[in-house]
Amino acid sequence: MEASSAAMGFFEKLGGLQDSVFAPYMWVLILGFIIAFFLAFSVGANDVANPFGTSVGSGALTLLQVCIAATFMETLGALTLGGAVSDTIRKKIVNPDLYNETIPQFMVGQACAMLGAASWQILASVLKMPVSGTHSIVGAVLGFALVSRKGQGIFWWTIFKIVLSWFISPILAGITAVVLYVGLKFLILSRENKTERALVLLPFFYALVIFLNVFSVLFTGSKIYQLEVLKTWHMLLISLGAATVVLIAFWIFITPKQREHIKKMREEAGYHAVGKLTAVDQAVITPRSPNKTLSFVFFLNFAKEKEEKEGLEYSAGIPMTADKRNESSGSLSSLVSKISNISTGSKTSIYGVVRKTDDKLCGTEEEDDSLNDGSEGEEMRYMFSHLQAFSACLDAFAHGGNDVGNSIGPVLALWSAFSAGNLLFGKDPFIIAYGCFGIIIGLWVLGRRVIETVGEDIAEITPARGFSIDIMAGLTVLLGSNFGIPLSTTHCKVGAVVAVSLIHNRNAVSWRTFGNIAWAWIVTLPVSGAISAFFYWLIIKFL
Repeated sequence: MEASSAAMGFFEKLGGLQDSVFAPYMWVLILGFIIAFFLAFSVGANDVANPFGTSVGSGALTLLQVCIAATFMETLGALTLGGAVSDTIRKKIVNPDLYNETIPQFMVGQACAMLGAASWQILASVLKMPVSGTHSIVGAVLGFALVSRKGQGIFWWTIFKIVLSWFISPILAGITAVVLYVGLKFLILSRENKTERALVLLPFFYALVIFLNVFSVLFTGSKIYQLEVLKTWHMLLISLGAATVVLIAFWIFITPKQREHIKKMREEAGYHAVGKLTAVDQAVITPRSPNKTLSFVFFLNFAKEKEEKEGLEYSAGIPMTADKRNESSGSLSSLVSKISNISTGSKTSIYGVVRKTDDKLCGTEEEDDSLNDGSEGEEMRYMFSHLQAFSACLDAFAHGGNDVGNSIGPVLALWSAFSAGNLLFGKDPFIIAYGCFGIIIGLWVLGRRVIETVGEDIAEITPARGFSIDIMAGLTVLLGSNFGIPLSTTHCKVGAVVAVSLIHNRNAVSWRTFGNIAWAWIVTLPVSGAISAFFYWLIIKFL
């Protein structure tokens, strides 16, 4: 009902503009709305990879799940918080007062700015390059301002800070993501009883995600809805209360279910891997830690499958021929021999035998595997994948609220100029919904390409690494905005991916892909600005 009322109100205003002093320039408004859709489309195709790219790369979510989740969360965030149009786009790049007497030029400039930003972001999406949506529109606004006012009224200090953010964003996000991941390694992943530790500690991280997102929503929403009564300490208190409720609820309702699920995982894996091995049917299997069970049964199952392929049939008591012995690997023969020599009822730890030869059995003794460092088995992936997916969905909500201004900011400026005859920004729910629709279409049509780059092409990602990357990249952007530093979400996410991967092995990062992304960042401002400037010059010349 509210949506239909907003749409009717919008079209009533549009009809009233026929008597406006700017009626001869109605074509600019119509053209602006058409271009605004493509700008929103480009934001969906490129920028939505920020909250969800690593979730796809780690396997926490499938691409289809991402598209469905993003459709709901981005829309919800845009409709509730989408009125927060960026001050940077409105008045910190170019002084709008210079256009008070030449509003038609300003309107043409806004349309060209949208065209420049949309063209570059769509091209970058086709090339699978994640670029900053904010920097794209800033560069486009700068482009038309250079042509229209010969550089007059441009706030160059803001431009300098944006260039500086190319280096600050990835470095800050990378450092904080590494700190969190190292903390997770110390507290959970590198411990013998990692599963039990995860069951106890991960609820605190769910609470942390809630705290950060609630605070971000309150901080943004207080400005949109003019809630001056809501002080910062009120926001912190409300956020802490919400986090505490989630923490307690998780311990009561979710943790027992996770514990039961892990128990079933172990029972199922143990039955399939050990239940049919005659040679060890009567042996007492005593892994040193419950967390080693999956690793243990995997290697026993691996040994059994390889024996069947080579026809060794040791479990049936058939001796190997000399030829067969020579064909089999030394590590496998050694393992088979040791397991076969364990007497019935013996309390010898079969796991202790398997553990010493597992690298040789898998053929990875000398293989450099930066992804599987032994700290994240199936149980850890199961637990952290849920945490990462939860974090990504809330991140998408905040993204829909904060970044929708990139796609609707210029068209809101156009709408304000026509309807009120001034350059102050108004907010119209129908325009916000219109921009959100374009974002979702862009995600479904082209979003896969940039999601693959962020989540898979730069480096391989596990759920624990992905969570560290997501939460700290978002926190870095939040802190930067509070201190007036224009940090890019895209730059922060890519920097965090690279940094977390580097702590294992410098070869874990595809430097060619990262180099291409870095070049795309550098040319974003000039390319989007050049496109905007060209079309502005062309239209004004023949206007």
